Amino acid sequence: MLLKELVFALRQLIAETTGYKPSTGHTYELLSALLGYDSFASLNSQAFIVSLSGCDGNAVENGRLLMGGILDLRRATNRHVSLKASGPPRPIAQVVETFAQQHELVAIPLTGLLKLCDGYEPLCDISQ
Repeated sequence: MLLKELVFALRQLIAETTGYKPSTGHTYELLSALLGYDSFASLNSQAFIVSLSGCDGNAVENGRLLMGGILDLRRATNRHVSLKASGPPRPIAQVVETFAQQHELVAIPLTGLLKLCDGYEPLCDISQ
């Protein structure tokens, strides 16, 4: 599922659950905060969001701890407040958290992937 499809589904769930439908931008911001980033711009420049849905439960938890961090409900709640978004901050952040857990979302830092590739020879020499 593409990120924009996840965000659309999340917005729908927030609206159904709380009666408030945040803007698309605010939804990206809340999800980014939950995943440990100050903003979506920050997340987008440093990491990417992956759904580990369907993976072994231990793999999901290991991935979250080693590369993706842990879900931060307080940060998402505070981000909602700082955006001055409509609706109750904590319940909306809890919907975002539940959605992320159900879809097993993690933010994988680009530096983590680059470290995995460190020392490997390229498959082809692009300089030739």
